[in-house]
Amino acid sequence: MAEKETARDEGTDVPTCPVSICPVGMMLTLAGQAKPEVVEHLLNAGRELIMAATVFLNARADAVSESPRLERIDVD
Repeated sequence: MAEKETARDEGTDVPTCPVSICPVGMMLTLAGQAKPEVVEHLLNAGRELIMAATVFLNARADAVSESPRLERIDVD
């Protein structure tokens, strides 16, 4: 809490998180201190990673859907 108050006193708005090891807070702090080109590069890499994961999952879903596991049996 003292860090947040010190940052406000100095006139800089540094985002802080009350949790000591918070991945979101760490990313916000790093993004605020990094150059815009670095942030843009990381966002593009993350987007491409998500697109690759989507293609992989869609291919896997298509392979699984081709072989049905359930079969309907009519009982008289």
